[in-house]
Amino acid sequence: LLPQAWPEYRDRGLAHAEAGHPGHALEDLETYLANATEIGDRRAIAARVDELRRATQ
Repeated sequence: LLPQAWPEYRDRGLAHAEAGHPGHALEDLETYLANATEIGDRRAIAARVDELRRATQ
């Protein structure tokens, strides 16, 4: 990954989630949400983060 290519974090996070790696997914998706600006999918990604958090509890 390029250090500031935030959409790549989102894509890798979603891939981790689909592969059954919620810890890695959360790390990448939270990084994306914290750093990306002007993103149109913030609500969808935040909802996915919430789902992953619930699944890992």
